[in-house]
Amino acid sequence: MAQAQVRRVKDVVEKASKAKPPSHRSQRQGMFALTQIERASVVMLGDSLTERAQWSEITGCPFVANRGIGADDSAGVLRRIDEVTKLKPFAVFLMIGVNDVASSVPVEKIAANVQQIVAQLNEADAKVYLTAVLPVTQGYRRKINSKINELNALYARMQSDRVKFIDFTRDVVGEEGALAEGLSIDGIHLSPEGYRIWRDAITPIVGEHCVNPPRPTKAARSSQ
Repeated sequence: MAQAQVRRVKDVVEKASKAKPPSHRSQRQGMFALTQIERASVVMLGDSLTERAQWSEITGCPFVANRGIGADDSAGVLRRIDEVTKLKPFAVFLMIGVNDVASSVPVEKIAANVQQIVAQLNEADAKVYLTAVLPVTQGYRRKINSKINELNALYARMQSDRVKFIDFTRDVVGEEGALAEGLSIDGIHLSPEGYRIWRDAITPIVGEHCVNPPRPTKAARSSQ
């Protein structure tokens, strides 16, 4: 190999070694872009709490797509809502807001973002199951449960014929309204038992929407 070529190869290798590694968000969205699924009857949408669960397996519905991204917030979900609407879901289960609250975003701003998310999902003919944000444990380093309660109160007001508010927080709280220690692995993320409670709260509703969505006709696909 000529010296010039060797230098170019070394330059490429050096630049690659110094390049900033891709973010978790970009990795997740890159995987979403690779999907071969044209439709999903149910979409689970949210942050790391959503991402970490194997929803198809634990609900028993094979037509569920997981669109959770760790560390995401309401603004992030709003920016990527097209990733969800293109799947033409019948139902979307949305839990988002704990990262906003932990970052001191005003609850009114979070609710406004979620209102826009809900509106776009409804416009795409999806029914939205807006799920209450779960509290954190007493020992969690950020004392944010009072703000989470305020946010959930705003979410409850969004209920309509196309938006159902799901609140199973009473099943997960322990001392002083905080998340029970045994339901979390680190104060915020859920243990398997925590996911069991979440699963049991939504599985009957998932079952109502768990149908194999029809594939678009060839003509419809070509026009997309």
